[in-house]
Amino acid sequence: MELATIIALINSGLLALLLLVYLQNYRSMKTTFGLGLIVFSGLLMIESLVSIYFQLAMIEYYSSEAMNQAFILSALKMMALAALNWITWKE
Repeated sequence: MELATIIALINSGLLALLLLVYLQNYRSMKTTFGLGLIVFSGLLMIESLVSIYFQLAMIEYYSSEAMNQAFILSALKMMALAALNWITWKE
Protein backbone atom coordinates (compact mmCIF):
# COMPACT_ATOMS: atom_id res chain seq x y z
CA MET A 1 0.00 0.00 0.00
CA GLU A 2 1.34 3.41 -0.96
CA LEU A 3 2.00 6.12 1.58
CA ALA A 4 -0.65 8.34 -0.04
CA THR A 5 -3.28 5.69 0.68
CA ILE A 6 -2.22 5.40 4.31
CA ILE A 7 -2.41 9.17 4.72
CA ALA A 8 -5.86 9.17 3.08
CA LEU A 9 -6.95 6.61 5.70
CA ILE A 10 -5.63 8.88 8.44
CA ASN A 11 -7.56 11.77 6.86
CA SER A 12 -10.74 9.71 7.01
CA GLY A 13 -10.15 9.10 10.71
CA LEU A 14 -9.55 12.79 11.36
CA LEU A 15 -12.74 13.64 9.49
CA ALA A 16 -14.67 11.05 11.51
CA LEU A 17 -13.51 12.76 14.71
CA LEU A 18 -14.64 16.14 13.39
CA LEU A 19 -18.00 14.72 12.33
CA LEU A 20 -18.48 13.34 15.82
CA VAL A 21 -17.98 16.76 17.40
CA TYR A 22 -20.09 18.55 14.79
CA LEU A 23 -22.96 16.08 15.23
CA GLN A 24 -22.86 16.48 19.01
CA ASN A 25 -22.85 20.28 18.67
CA TYR A 26 -25.70 20.21 16.18
CA ARG A 27 -27.84 18.04 18.45
CA SER A 28 -27.48 20.52 21.28
CA MET A 29 -27.61 23.84 19.37
CA LYS A 30 -29.50 23.13 16.09
CA THR A 31 -27.73 25.91 14.14
CA THR A 32 -27.46 26.13 10.37
CA PHE A 33 -23.73 26.72 10.77
CA GLY A 34 -23.43 23.39 12.59
CA LEU A 35 -25.41 21.69 9.85
CA GLY A 36 -23.08 23.27 7.30
CA LEU A 37 -20.05 21.87 9.14
CA ILE A 38 -21.63 18.41 9.08
CA VAL A 39 -22.29 18.61 5.34
CA PHE A 40 -18.83 20.01 4.62
CA SER A 41 -16.95 17.39 6.63
CA GLY A 42 -19.24 14.64 5.32
CA LEU A 43 -18.45 15.57 1.73
CA LEU A 44 -14.74 15.68 2.53
CA MET A 45 -15.10 12.22 4.07
CA ILE A 46 -16.72 10.91 0.88
CA GLU A 47 -13.92 12.47 -1.19
CA SER A 48 -11.30 10.85 1.02
CA LEU A 49 -12.94 7.41 0.82
CA VAL A 50 -13.33 7.65 -2.97
CA SER A 51 -9.66 8.63 -3.19
CA ILE A 52 -8.69 5.51 -1.22
CA TYR A 53 -10.85 3.35 -3.48
CA PHE A 54 -9.28 4.77 -6.64
CA GLN A 55 -5.77 4.41 -5.26
CA LEU A 56 -6.37 0.76 -4.36
CA ALA A 57 -8.48 -0.27 -7.35
CA MET A 58 -6.33 1.43 -9.96
CA ILE A 59 -2.86 1.05 -8.47
CA GLU A 60 -1.45 -0.60 -11.59
CA TYR A 61 -2.47 2.43 -13.67
CA TYR A 62 -0.87 5.01 -11.38
CA SER A 63 2.57 6.23 -12.36
CA SER A 64 5.08 7.09 -9.67
CA GLU A 65 4.62 10.78 -10.52
CA ALA A 66 0.87 10.53 -9.98
CA MET A 67 1.37 8.78 -6.64
CA ASN A 68 3.85 11.49 -5.59
CA GLN A 69 1.25 14.13 -6.37
CA ALA A 70 -1.45 12.17 -4.52
CA PHE A 71 0.92 11.90 -1.55
CA ILE A 72 1.56 15.67 -1.50
CA LEU A 73 -2.16 16.49 -1.69
CA SER A 74 -3.04 13.94 1.00
CA ALA A 75 -0.25 15.17 3.27
CA LEU A 76 -1.39 18.79 2.94
CA LYS A 77 -4.97 17.79 3.73
CA MET A 78 -3.77 15.77 6.72
CA MET A 79 -1.92 18.79 8.14
CA ALA A 80 -5.01 20.98 7.70
CA LEU A 81 -7.30 18.39 9.30
CA ALA A 82 -4.86 17.82 12.16
CA ALA A 83 -4.81 21.56 12.88
CA LEU A 84 -8.61 21.74 12.74
CA ASN A 85 -8.93 18.72 15.05
CA TRP A 86 -6.45 20.24 17.49
CA ILE A 87 -8.42 23.51 17.60
CA THR A 88 -11.76 21.68 17.82
CA TRP A 89 -10.79 19.28 20.61
CA LYS A 90 -8.64 21.80 22.53
CA GLU A 91 -11.55 23.04 24.65
